[in-house]
Amino acid sequence: MVAQGPDSAKDVYSHFDFNNKYLPGLLKKGFKKGRTDVRMACIQFALSFLVAGDNALLAQVLELKGFIPDILRSEIKEDRVSTVNLLLSTLRTKVVHNKNISKTQKVRFFTAEVLLHIASLYRWNGITDVSPEDLKVAQGSEEVGKAMVRELVHSFLMDLCCSLKHGITFCDPSLGTSGKGGNVVLLHFLLGLRPATEDQVVADLLSDICLDGQREIAQEDL
Repeated sequence: MVAQGPDSAKDVYSHFDFNNKYLPGLLKKGFKKGRTDVRMACIQFALSFLVAGDNALLAQVLELKGFIPDILRSEIKEDRVSTVNLLLSTLRTKVVHNKNISKTQKVRFFTAEVLLHIASLYRWNGITDVSPEDLKVAQGSEEVGKAMVRELVHSFLMDLCCSLKHGITFCDPSLGTSGKGGNVVLLHFLLGLRPATEDQVVADLLSDICLDGQREIAQEDL
């Protein structure tokens, strides 16, 4: 019903109880072979507000503390490849690349906790339910799925955390010497990533987050 358009999405939003105490529990109703599970239905319902809603509604949905973030907090590492792709592609298109969503709104939504849950996808162990076209992986389907999800999450986090244009990073000409707090969200995210840096891809992400802001400053000075 939400997906029918902006007016329908607004109508559902105005009548739906997003504080219902049973809502988070629905996200724990996992995959049932051969049919859409309850968790997937909840994810599709939540994302439909981002897809069908206008920018004003999208901003309101992003302010709901326990709605879409609860999806990322619960069992995301066990989700199917198609579900992970749907989540990340929708968030990238409708939030990260949306010029009508301010950097401040993005920072409030993508907290350090949410970012760490997204980064947990580097250790994904869910179900491979799609056939990759571009990845050339010699191992079985499980390894193919892991490679696909790692590529998806790495691309997403690089865009979100390293892009001055689209992401939550910003230039600091003082190189951290101004005495101000700086980007606390990225700082806490980086600190949370440190135990996982034995994974080379995670280490590359951490390095790029630290370096890309300064590259932007150098390019501006040229």
